[in-house]
Amino acid sequence: MLREFRAADARDVHAYASDPEVVRYTDWGPSNLAQTQERVVAKAARGVEGDDAYSWAVTIRGEDRVIGSAEVRIASRDHRRAEFGYVFAREVWGRGLATETALLLRDTAFGSFGVHRLYATCHPDNAASVRVLEKAGLQLEGRLRDHLWVRDAWRDSLLFAAVSSGPSGIRAFDVSAGQ
Repeated sequence: MLREFRAADARDVHAYASDPEVVRYTDWGPSNLAQTQERVVAKAARGVEGDDAYSWAVTIRGEDRVIGSAEVRIASRDHRRAEFGYVFAREVWGRGLATETALLLRDTAFGSFGVHRLYATCHPDNAASVRVLEKAGLQLEGRLRDHLWVRDAWRDSLLFAAVSSGPSGIRAFDVSAGQ
């Protein structure tokens, strides 16, 4: 389930935000407790929507413990373009929750937000995220060289995207067809 963050979620979030294995492929972290508390309190204060970004705490239905977070960020309202991302506690990896969340974010972006183009990036070595993005209907468009400065080094990213075909569903962007 996706819900608003609450200040009381900081302990749950910190459990994964401070885990070096969880943040291995992110451009942030590992976080100390003060950093986690600051981010969670800020997200709780603004609610789901703020500054063209929509952030949710991810929980398992029937449980209130936060096991991840998800976000859709509107990159351009004029061009109806958005980016999305997710992160999950290591203890829930391999259960399909990232794929379920990515599908929900995709459908929300295309449906509720009226986005035409949705994209996500991931570290080239993050095979699990590559699979999630492919299962969510995004296609690999290319490699962004020296895309991020992370932990004192430049890092490449893989770019995945899908394009809405309107109410009937999504159409993955096909570079080879020149679309």
